[in-house]
Amino acid sequence: KKASDDAFKHHLIDLSALTYQSVPLNPSLVDMTKDLKKLIVVTESKAQWRHSSSGIYWIVDRNTLEAQPIYSIDEKPQKLYYAKLSPNGDYVYFNFKGNLFLKSIEKGKITQVTQDGDDSLIFNGKSDWVYEEEVLATDKAIWWSPDGKQFAYIRWDESNVPVYNLEFFKYDKYPSVDSLKYPKPGYPTPTVSLHVYNIEKSKLIKIKQPW
Repeated sequence: KKASDDAFKHHLIDLSALTYQSVPLNPSLVDMTKDLKKLIVVTESKAQWRHSSSGIYWIVDRNTLEAQPIYSIDEKPQKLYYAKLSPNGDYVYFNFKGNLFLKSIEKGKITQVTQDGDDSLIFNGKSDWVYEEEVLATDKAIWWSPDGKQFAYIRWDESNVPVYNLEFFKYDKYPSVDSLKYPKPGYPTPTVSLHVYNIEKSKLIKIKQPW
């Protein structure tokens, strides 16, 4: 809708019309390509911490209204931490269980960029609780070159961070307990490193730190 012309409207898509295997998705919009032909939507989104969540992410063809899960195992759509489009719209990048993946929009081919991710210890391109809350104010830690040919990301290793049992009063008079890696003063903090992935060369390098 144009602010300069109140009468102008352009309808892109009715999200309520999207289905998968005849089941309504009822999704929320996440991202779209610059030509508006492909969209990323999310369903079953569940909050984790202040800025993070997980959900089932889908890629949608706006012309056909066909929705396909971005990542499946044994034909079952998997919950991801996030999924977004690269700057040039050629790829979807997403995080599954602490690992980074790329999916080609044109060919549908999936490349697993990292292999050592872990839901509780190793995070690639996804900030841990401490950095999400105190430093980055986001759960995404990946930065693309303008041409979309490579990106940098942060890797967190929380192996030496002590565990803190946090009480939550959610649904009952008695609290539930969630355990998280929480470095109090004087205790080990997450080990952080910076990495760069070149898509054309399928090359992953670790940036040398100056200390």
